[in-house]
Amino acid sequence: MASSFRLGAPPTMGEEQVRALEDLFRTATTELGEVWSVALNAVCTLELESIVLSDLASLAELEPSRSSLTLSALAPLPGQLLAVVPVELGIVAIDLMLGGPGRPGGDDRLLSEIDAHLLAALVVPTLDSLSDTLADSLELTATPRVVAQPPTTDVGTLELDRFDRSSAVVRFTATCGDHDASWLIVMTGSLATAMSGTHPAPATAVADETASFRAAVERRLVDVPLDAIVEFPPVRMRSTDLIALRVDDVVPLGCPVNGWLRLVVDGETVANARAARSGDHLACQIVATHSHPAAPDVTTPTLTTEFSPAGIRPVGERQGAS
Repeated sequence: MASSFRLGAPPTMGEEQVRALEDLFRTATTELGEVWSVALNAVCTLELESIVLSDLASLAELEPSRSSLTLSALAPLPGQLLAVVPVELGIVAIDLMLGGPGRPGGDDRLLSEIDAHLLAALVVPTLDSLSDTLADSLELTATPRVVAQPPTTDVGTLELDRFDRSSAVVRFTATCGDHDASWLIVMTGSLATAMSGTHPAPATAVADETASFRAAVERRLVDVPLDAIVEFPPVRMRSTDLIALRVDDVVPLGCPVNGWLRLVVDGETVANARAARSGDHLACQIVATHSHPAAPDVTTPTLTTEFSPAGIRPVGERQGAS
């Protein structure tokens, strides 16, 4: 496949550094092919096609929904890396992942955000393998750690200011079964230079780059929708009581009135709350968080309740007793 990219000026890498990168990626292709074969359940090979210095403006693959994009860093190396799975390769890879023969999509087929997240199962192990090859090639004392943002098909959500005309566009030909397609890695000039094994960045510069990327990841994750669950503590019941439950029976919950409940996200307690009401909806009132603990006079009640069958009463009996 012919490349449409040309050298941009002023480049930060010389011919010797580019050749060092070529040697690195040619060494990596064998292992990467094995990683792809496992991830896609098909025989896959990768061949280095070209390494060109360019910015991102010429990359047609960055048009909306034309590619799955994963912005990453290889900590503690400086700079960033953008893994680009173009739509043609992405469709074939997803079909293989789902047990298909690797059918290509039609001319009007684009990649969705769901597709991008499915392709993370291919991209992340690929970057891990590349990091291992890099550590062996440069004889690093520790393998660089892949720090990846969530994949997306919307290039507008990524901060790509550092990908200037000194960036290195590494293009591969990926063969999966009977299909050939391009796969790309784009590196900022600082990361490409570091990966070439020449002119390592000062420790302070590496730390600044890593901290900056971590901040970008945090900003990206700030507005992610999450499932927050308010948990009532468990109540211990006999199996015979469970079997005897009928419609309109009232089961006491394992929390006293005004007792604390847990507000849980992904299995982690993020706050404590009390049951409350908001208009016509049940709600909860936050009484303590990690940054704002409860007032000294607020005590935490016991959160496990055990009761006898008499604790379960029909609604009519409860109303008659009031």
